[in-house]
Amino acid sequence: MRLHAEHRLDRTREALHQDPGRGDPYVFVKGPSGWSKRDVSVGLMNNTVAVVRSGLRPGEELAAERPPERIKNP
Repeated sequence: MRLHAEHRLDRTREALHQDPGRGDPYVFVKGPSGWSKRDVSVGLMNNTVAVVRSGLRPGEELAAERPPERIKNP
């Protein structure tokens, strides 16, 4: 899934992840050396779409599912 954005990004919720016991959502962003985990700030959301307020840049590619390869943490 590739992002195209202005000031806010409407993306499918399948790209958002949360760990049990931790309320901060995150996504997996594809970079030159693989996938990396990144925290994001989310606004309104429903069962299919979430508004990502910050943490992403236009044109970044997100994983719709948890990537199978080892993840780099920032």
